Amino acid sequence: MPEVMSIEVDEEFDPRPPAQPFGMRGPDGNLNIGLIAGIAVAVILVIALVVVIANPFGSDAKPPVEAAFSPVDPLKDIKTIPLYAPDDDIVLDLQASLDSWSKFYTEGKIEKLQNTFDVAGKQYAQLLNGSPATASSSAVPSAAEILASPDPGLPAKVEINSASNAGKQGTLYTVRADITWTKPGTDPINYKWDVVMKKGANSSVYLLSTIKTTSDEAINALSFCDAVKTVAKLQDDTELEAAFKKLTLDKRREAIKASYEVRLKVWKFVETAFDESKAPDAVPVIVEQYDATLKALDKSKTLAEFSELVKPIFEDEATLEAYGALEDAVAAESGCSDVVITGR
Repeated sequence: MPEVMSIEVDEEFDPRPPAQPFGMRGPDGNLNIGLIAGIAVAVILVIALVVVIANPFGSDAKPPVEAAFSPVDPLKDIKTIPLYAPDDDIVLDLQASLDSWSKFYTEGKIEKLQNTFDVAGKQYAQLLNGSPATASSSAVPSAAEILASPDPGLPAKVEINSASNAGKQGTLYTVRADITWTKPGTDPINYKWDVVMKKGANSSVYLLSTIKTTSDEAINALSFCDAVKTVAKLQDDTELEAAFKKLTLDKRREAIKASYEVRLKVWKFVETAFDESKAPDAVPVIVEQYDATLKALDKSKTLAEFSELVKPIFEDEATLEAYGALEDAVAAESGCSDVVITGR
């Protein structure tokens, strides 16, 4: 029977598994509190680092700013005065005064001016009494001199090219007028006058009171070309659409409304300046178009619905013809034939 080998052990045997150098439990089997606490602190630090990276300025960081929009307004800095329509009462009465004045030179009958002139005004007094020559003006013959030697032939033709509202004081209305005076057989003479028209308290008639030459620094009404250039400053559809795409739907609706309100305001402002153009009836059609567009926007609940509502407005035959007529009128005007009308 073989002998049993015996092994001597110098240390007391520990039946427990050996402790792991980084174990959750210590050699005695209890939880390693220090290690657990260290891991928790490390996790918290990592989370804090992620927050700092995501929001580097903490509470000071500002939310992204939404794109802002404000339509260009060509009338913002414009300096002009209102233009009278050719059929305004004050313009018709001024024309009557000028016509009677013209006839006066061929007849010499001062009393015929009393229905169209203010007999207490300076201009009537000058025609009645005459005036000597000055450094800036020639002598004016008196009514008696004209009666003794009136101009032969027909009276001069007097045309009002434009008339604008230059202000009012009491019953005195200043008309800033551009006038052409043409005697038969002579070249036309152009005058730029500030004509003061007086309206009686109990009368609807304006009477010519005084006249003076318009100052070179005076503010005038829009001419046809001025009006065309003003309209051309409106933003076109391509520019507006690019700006609208940067906005939220709510802001986009506000921006569309603001843009059409500016277009309507500008076209209304220049309307009178187109009266003497080759397309006098075009602007009212365009004004009506933008008025209808704004009403469609107010009526629609969504921008998609608005798009459907305005389609027939912008494709309307009368509107397209109006724009075509305006473009032809601009092309025929030498002072602004190269201007492209936008804002449509």
